[in-house]
Amino acid sequence: MRSASNSDHSSDGSAGRGVPRCIYTLIAALGLGLAALLSQSSPGVAPNGAAVPTADANATAPPSHAAAPPYGLPNTTTGIHIGLPFDHNTVPAAMAGHADIVFGSSWIAQPPSVYHTLYLPFDRDEDRRYYATAGAQGIAWWQANHPNWIEYRCDKSTVAYESANTHSVPLDTANPAVRAYIERTYIAPALDGALPGYNGATFEAVGFDNFQMENGSDYSGQRCGHWTGARGTSRWVAQYNGTTNDPTYRRNNVAVAGAYQRYIHAHFPHSAMVANFSYDPAYPTDSAHLMDKIDVLFDEQGYTRGNNAPPWNYTDAAWLSKQRAMQAYLGTNGHGVIDINQEPVPFAKLTAAQVQWALANYLLEKNSASYLYVTGYQEYGHAYTRPEYAAPIGSTMGGMYPSQGVYMRTFTNGLTVVNPSSTTSFALKFPAGTFKDLNGHAVVSVTLGPASGLVLLGALSAPEVLSVYQSLHLNKTTVARGGSISGTVTYKNNTNASITVQGIWITVRPPGGAHSGGPYEPMAPSQGVTTVQPGQSVTLTASRTVGTNDPTGQWYAYSTYLDVNGNWQDAPAPDVYFTVTQ
Repeated sequence: MRSASNSDHSSDGSAGRGVPRCIYTLIAALGLGLAALLSQSSPGVAPNGAAVPTADANATAPPSHAAAPPYGLPNTTTGIHIGLPFDHNTVPAAMAGHADIVFGSSWIAQPPSVYHTLYLPFDRDEDRRYYATAGAQGIAWWQANHPNWIEYRCDKSTVAYESANTHSVPLDTANPAVRAYIERTYIAPALDGALPGYNGATFEAVGFDNFQMENGSDYSGQRCGHWTGARGTSRWVAQYNGTTNDPTYRRNNVAVAGAYQRYIHAHFPHSAMVANFSYDPAYPTDSAHLMDKIDVLFDEQGYTRGNNAPPWNYTDAAWLSKQRAMQAYLGTNGHGVIDINQEPVPFAKLTAAQVQWALANYLLEKNSASYLYVTGYQEYGHAYTRPEYAAPIGSTMGGMYPSQGVYMRTFTNGLTVVNPSSTTSFALKFPAGTFKDLNGHAVVSVTLGPASGLVLLGALSAPEVLSVYQSLHLNKTTVARGGSISGTVTYKNNTNASITVQGIWITVRPPGGAHSGGPYEPMAPSQGVTTVQPGQSVTLTASRTVGTNDPTGQWYAYSTYLDVNGNWQDAPAPDVYFTVTQ
């Protein structure tokens, strides 16, 4: 990510306007079709491929989407909230009441309502042009004082500068001494209000830049290693291969993120570890490991792929892969996201369709610490707003679910809809008199084109409910560790209208467990998305093998289903009890 400004720290007694510079990575798209992934389901994963709706399939609601955010992060449970990529082209008055968080703050502590982060490259010293007062050093200083810390390319002589920026020296972050230097020079002073040049202003968090999975471009500097030993007798230490597929480089990124996160949590428990990283479907496992070390993702790819080249949006399998990852990440307590969506036109020329795509995807993944920004390519530092951001959509009523060929998510006063297909349009129908678009026009039917989104306002009436037709029956009342127990339940639609559910489960609880509190122990398989016509019934049979470490004693089982509004409908009491023995 890049940012530029003509101003440096101010000298008028206010907090300075330090100017950062950063880059981003381009995510590689998967070649699989969306339909292929949709057809692949497994226990604990809904047919829509999303983890959040089923990961806690027996809870009363997806827990993290309603949980208050940690680290003092602004609460985004209700409505649409804005996160800015820098603020050097705006003023505090423009941010007040509009922005919640800034990645790379220049106006420190201004306005007080905004969550401010210090910009800090994770693998380089700060840019000396803008952070000399804060402690940034040039290459001559590093060569004289810590020559063994400087990273080079594979020719062993070219300094591995990011995007040829010779003012920000690349450092060996695998070295604990380097990380300790960064911690005492930048992180601790920023969070303590002691960073030179900032007049005692305190940042709420640190925003690390440039985490990525690939090491084959200027964005990483194509680093390979460093020299160690005394001048004249030094030897080369090879670390990385300087190519796109660099497993050691990826592992180091994960390790560095974890080290900085542990340091911040241990010394500044009220501060978040914010970092610029976007899920990379080419490296899903490493991406997940890295994301787990980050409290708040600055997702510069958003759902427009960073928009530095076509194709302009995530679609098909790449979209589904990213949604899976983001749903899982945001479904874990303590995680948030700043969802940046860059478009190939300036902000002033954004179309309603471009904004709807970004907004609908943001709402699809949103939790209680989720922030959005839509802008032109690298058009950073402004506090641009759109009237759509004021839409009173309310709070989520559950996770996303597939319906009518697209993906939806229900809110207390609205509905978000995304069509991720790159080729197919879908004709959608909605209950009459229920929804209006963001311009106030009633919407009963609409054709949603490829790679498009739609945000509607209005409250769905409570859905009709399925009735338990044949109560849950277990095949045994006692089961030994290592044995298996199964159950069968039948639901029936006793209404005059069809009823669609996101899934049906039979679940068990160990001694001391509860419906809403878990621990969650579902049987397998579950029933996926199902539409039950009037008078029809649906039967589910599922089983579970009792683990050798499962507690002995009295367990119980019950059935539950997730309605289209994201509400869990537990079967009426009584629960069915059984005993686990040695």
